[in-house]
Amino acid sequence: MKTSLICTVINEERTIGNLLDSILKQTRKPDEIVIVDGGSRDSTVEVLKAHSKKFPIPVKIIVADGANISQGRNIAIKHAKGPVIVSTDGGTVHDKNWFKSIVKNIEDGYDVSAGLFYPLPKTRFEEIVGKLMYTNMEKVPDDWPPSSRSAAFTKKAWEKAGGYPEALYTAEDSVFNYGLKATGAKYKVARNAKSYWRPRSNFRKFFKQYFTYAKGNGEALLAINHYPECRMFYAFWLFLLTEIFALFYYPILAAGVFVAFLFGAFFKAYGVLGDLRKSLVGGGLMLSAFLANVLGSHYGLLRRALGLVKVKKVKNIKIVK
Repeated sequence: MKTSLICTVINEERTIGNLLDSILKQTRKPDEIVIVDGGSRDSTVEVLKAHSKKFPIPVKIIVADGANISQGRNIAIKHAKGPVIVSTDGGTVHDKNWFKSIVKNIEDGYDVSAGLFYPLPKTRFEEIVGKLMYTNMEKVPDDWPPSSRSAAFTKKAWEKAGGYPEALYTAEDSVFNYGLKATGAKYKVARNAKSYWRPRSNFRKFFKQYFTYAKGNGEALLAINHYPECRMFYAFWLFLLTEIFALFYYPILAAGVFVAFLFGAFFKAYGVLGDLRKSLVGGGLMLSAFLANVLGSHYGLLRRALGLVKVKKVKNIKIVK
């Protein structure tokens, strides 16, 4: 089967070279690479052009100024020639057997193949984020829905699902996966397809990441309609209603519930990290993630209610290589 590796990037001049170098080292390489740049204001496109000369396979670079990640992926897939699409993102690097492993499931008759991804921390803060906030990859079920930073699927499956939802900036993976599942697509995890990425490096960037994810869940209505995206939304309302009730009737209980909530975050972090200092940071991360999810999901729902979630047409799509 002919394979096409697709990727969307924007302002990735510092990381895109690492991704491409890891593709060059693959034990099996794609038949072509299609990269869509969403309008970078740095030297990303120049870096892409320079690295593309190292490849013994066709590398197509497309600039679609203003395209979001969903639009970028759809544009890349439309320009891809292979019936098998493998998707990745900037900021990711792959094990040398990643491509061979993730494609094998498709060759074995599955419609969707999920790669596994692991944190690649460079600081203690990033190490804590990686251990605390991300799924234990070894325990995911065989039909686990992939992140598009490490996914393979047939072009036919993509067409049946209606492509990536172009009105969404985030949560596009989840909506796309729900669309694939609705068509009866067969999923399989590729446990030897391993990828690595660097977690956020400070609280501000961490909060922004989770707020943005939650905003997408709100815009897509996943925050109220689908598990597991809805967990923190309903947990917040249960907590808030409990606090309001307790304040009116049992003020001491209200304070106790709030303190228990704070200590609960710390003890949960300690259960994972097993270190007092790290758990103080970990507890702060969990509270930050909770707050970001609450604010982001409600903001996304508000944007949806106001009719602000809509597809923005990409006017200028140019193949630069």
